[in-house]
Amino acid sequence: MSLTRGGPFFDNEEAFSPIVDSLLNELPENAVFFLSQKGNWQKNPRTWEERINHELLYRLKKEAPLIRKNFIQITYRCLNNPDFSSLAQKINSFWPEPSFPLEHWLTRAAALPEELRPSVLSSVWSQQKFREDARIFISFIRLIANIILSRCFELNSTLPGPDWDVQARQVRSYFGQRKQAWEEERVTRFSLEEKELFYKLRQTIEGPLEGLIAPIAQLVAEEQRISLVVENLFRKLKTSADKEEIYQTIIEKWQPPMGIVANLSPSLFFLSLYLLILPEVELSSGLQHAAAVSLSLFRDQRSADYLLYALEKLPIINTKIRENVIYTLGCLKEARAVPLLTLILDQPDFWPESDLKEARICPLQEQKEEAIWALGKIGLAAVKAIPLLSRYAEHPSAKLKTYLAWSLGEIGRAQKENTGGISADLLIALLKLLKEKNKEVFEEATSALKKIQMPEFIHTLYLYHVGAVNLLSLKPAATGLNELSATLNHFLSQKKRTVVAVTGDSGTGKTYFCQVLAKGLAGVKPAEILYLMRDSKNGRKIFNRLLGLSWLKKYIDPAYYQSELADETASDSEAFWPTFLETHKDKKFILLDGCRDRHYFQRVVDLFYERGELDVVVNLRANFSTRRLNLEEREVALESVRLHLSFLEEPALEDTYFYQEGKTILYDLDNSLNARLSQEEIAELFAPRVIPRWEEFIQLGSFKYEHNIPLTPEEKIDFQQASFRAEISTWPESQRSSLQPEEQILKIQLNEALAAEPNLLYILPLTNLKPERLQFYAQEQVGGAAEDGTIFVLTLLDHRLFRVASPEKPVAFAILNQTFYLADKLGGLISVSLEKEEKINYHHAGSAISGLAAIPPNCLLAVEKNGLIRLWNFEEKKLESLNLEVGPINSLASAPGRRAYLSAGTEIIGLDWEKGVIIRMCLVDEMPQSIYTVSKDRIIIVVSKNNNTEWGLIFINFNRGLRTTLWLPGAKRIKTLVPLLDGRVVIIFEPISRSFDEGPALFVLNPEGNYFSLARVNRRPVEVNDLLILGPRIITCGRESDGPASFRLWGSEFFVQAERSKLKIKPF
Repeated sequence: MSLTRGGPFFDNEEAFSPIVDSLLNELPENAVFFLSQKGNWQKNPRTWEERINHELLYRLKKEAPLIRKNFIQITYRCLNNPDFSSLAQKINSFWPEPSFPLEHWLTRAAALPEELRPSVLSSVWSQQKFREDARIFISFIRLIANIILSRCFELNSTLPGPDWDVQARQVRSYFGQRKQAWEEERVTRFSLEEKELFYKLRQTIEGPLEGLIAPIAQLVAEEQRISLVVENLFRKLKTSADKEEIYQTIIEKWQPPMGIVANLSPSLFFLSLYLLILPEVELSSGLQHAAAVSLSLFRDQRSADYLLYALEKLPIINTKIRENVIYTLGCLKEARAVPLLTLILDQPDFWPESDLKEARICPLQEQKEEAIWALGKIGLAAVKAIPLLSRYAEHPSAKLKTYLAWSLGEIGRAQKENTGGISADLLIALLKLLKEKNKEVFEEATSALKKIQMPEFIHTLYLYHVGAVNLLSLKPAATGLNELSATLNHFLSQKKRTVVAVTGDSGTGKTYFCQVLAKGLAGVKPAEILYLMRDSKNGRKIFNRLLGLSWLKKYIDPAYYQSELADETASDSEAFWPTFLETHKDKKFILLDGCRDRHYFQRVVDLFYERGELDVVVNLRANFSTRRLNLEEREVALESVRLHLSFLEEPALEDTYFYQEGKTILYDLDNSLNARLSQEEIAELFAPRVIPRWEEFIQLGSFKYEHNIPLTPEEKIDFQQASFRAEISTWPESQRSSLQPEEQILKIQLNEALAAEPNLLYILPLTNLKPERLQFYAQEQVGGAAEDGTIFVLTLLDHRLFRVASPEKPVAFAILNQTFYLADKLGGLISVSLEKEEKINYHHAGSAISGLAAIPPNCLLAVEKNGLIRLWNFEEKKLESLNLEVGPINSLASAPGRRAYLSAGTEIIGLDWEKGVIIRMCLVDEMPQSIYTVSKDRIIIVVSKNNNTEWGLIFINFNRGLRTTLWLPGAKRIKTLVPLLDGRVVIIFEPISRSFDEGPALFVLNPEGNYFSLARVNRRPVEVNDLLILGPRIITCGRESDGPASFRLWGSEFFVQAERSKLKIKPF
């Protein structure tokens, strides 16, 4: 650029502005640089004036264009003032050197090794043609820096504080002297006229630039105060016998107020740079670690050189400091770190600390994990590390391989975007990782292949094993939330109150999603919404009252509830429930938000579920990388990120009662970064809308009810209640063995005869398998047992069947935590896991087991032939026994809240294992055949009378102490049934005599006040062994009229027609 000099400075502001822009744009950002008196960029300030020089120019570079424009206007006006030209000469003459050195511990940067000695870079102002202009401009920058320095001394010399605060008095005195020294050094040498001009220029500058000057003065003033205190503490170190205490006092200066990282003072950034690399400080002091953590919170690009120096010089055994340094370099995407990171990966996992007196081993795995993660963030520059990274695909650590899969995906994406292809080593490594059965490794490897645009390649691979089905069948949040929106619109338009629980591991985006819903949805206003978040004060207060003091005392740290609950009377959970509902009766939508833990938020969700108040559960999942990236943004500090990564929901969703019972509407969604919506998109999605007959797609739809069956009038029941105490038995020994499930894909036969069988969607014919029992296994998966003892899992996602043969038919069968539990004829207990591909034989010493019932999340109730009840707690490895002193037990059912119901002869027994309470009642005229639970206090008993020629259902509500009975017309035996939460019952009738009735066997009973209406589901005769309800579908197993065994899928006529149209265009 050619500029013509006119007068003291450039011709016009338009000519001056590009030069200032060029200067600011070339200011290096990888370290702390200031503009020297020679017009060069010089590294590492040694005086407070140079420190302010840097801060001023750096802020001008980063601040809004309007601030820079204002600065340029003021600067141009001053520099073209002839008075300033003469004053500038005096400044350069009277102020030959930047003044007021940093405290001694900071100025040691000048003595550091070559890598960090003040280095010089040329600037646009160092060019020969701008030499005179540069001198004047630099004088102006020095003038502003000194004005700010004066302001800093003024702030610190008038620091508020009581007289008894010795440290505050010392600070005021010290900086009062520095203020006076500044006046003497910078102003007194001016003539009276020059002083007047100086103060006039100061007023001209300070007023318009106050928005720039004041924040810098506040920042640097605080840096000065902290550095002075630290300087004094370092002096004490030389003579103190208790160095640990002094180090701890210094570290406390680096702690964010209240432990909230967002509150960390920006004044610690500059000080942390030098503290990190201070050569004579012992590494064991913790000071460098505090500095490294602080720099990770700031994530400022200016720290790059200092971090690289620290990573190169710090001994590899100082893992915690190095991990924070590596983490920050990754966040900065510092390409120059790649060689240093690959050096870490070249080391063994364990490093012998030979320089220590005692031989110890230093684990490097976490350093390697951070190095791998950082390489993924760096991206393209890390391509050279691919051969080394690929070697880690066979590392034994699943956690490290999870990091690796994500990192390879990020590097591969960058490589493909920039070169059009990917490294063969990278692809081979990902394929190796894809074979892992570890959930997180599998997820990240799958995601990585999608990142490098190979989704079609994924679908050509054989990836199916039982454990992978859940992951592959998860709906993306973008899809699932659309369906959830329709469901909530339906409920909110139909129900007085809708309750939704949003759960998920820490970092999955729960609160991000809930905050949108709390602002209103589906026409419901914010005032009509009660948002209860686990981590909010109001949420905890209500949750604590719902749980009650007895529960909290038993399981929860007092710090979480003492302030809310004063005494037992004020915290009776049973008494609080009606109060809670009455207090919030105006709320149409109650939203529960939290990460489930067994004894707190999971218990809260269970309480709503057990009382029939829970309508929908939304479980947000995310792959490991999404959770980590979310937590890096939210928690910032590496230690906090790692801590929250360990906050996994417990028990796992699949192990909860509401999941395993399969009755609650559950949206289990993948909310990973590539599947999630923005808050604006979520708000738009949950706007009011109506989808006709949406309820037919989320729950069992409507049927044509043709007959009415009267109910007997309600009558009081007589039952006795007492307490019990179970005895603890020795946990049995066990023996493990491996197994290999067989697998096949079933071919569906779409129902082409809708007129004859309007409720049938399709049939899945079977060969070599005759299913007899069905149970809920997982979302979109059905577990069961066959006539010959074979156990199986049917996936409705793609009609894939996994099975394991058994040498004999089990006496009893239950599914808990996606594990089959079988009682053999000899009385032993066997567990079979198709996911883990293992079988465990428990050497049970009691009498033969005759019945099993799962009590999620971790207990199994076993009934023995001698009437003994045993509770197997697989988590605590505890076996509890209870002798009821009754005859053989002929039926058994579990209920929410660790409850169970059973029958022995005509006696009905209820067990509350949590409270140690037993209830007993006897039937007089009826013989119990089987028991089914509706909720924790409501059961249905299948009964018969008159030598089993009449069959019926007794509905018992223990909470109200009432019963009513439904006697079925005709000679029909009740084979099995499934009660629904809305009061309906899906039931299988079986003719008592084949010659008497060959008619339909599958019915739906619908409550209508004092009677039930009856609807036929199947119109043609078919043998049905068992049934299961999954949302709007009824799944049955049995035998076709022409002989072969099969699964059948049924639904309402509307649902069948809608789904049939989808299947017509879907290949199967």
